[in-house]
Amino acid sequence: MIVKDLAEKVFKKLKEQSKEAKLDKTGSIKPYIGSIQLRDYYLSSAAFSKNSYKNIIWSRVTKAIESNTNIHCETLEVSGEIMKVWEWISGI
Repeated sequence: MIVKDLAEKVFKKLKEQSKEAKLDKTGSIKPYIGSIQLRDYYLSSAAFSKNSYKNIIWSRVTKAIESNTNIHCETLEVSGEIMKVWEWISGI
């Protein structure tokens, strides 16, 4: 249940990011978010303080996210750092 709930939260966040990027006339808002940024955002609570548990949960969330055809997964250099990013590519 935790994995499904987290995946749904990530999908929602990626949809919001896509929408904000499309509305941004300056081009400063990117349509993608780093997967590690999302992991740290959603799994930063004390309930997920053990790294091994956090990694197991997040690997399952990653599998759910990346198997969804609405998500584009890519490795990019962002602010000098190489990272995997996810982008919602379907209609909103």
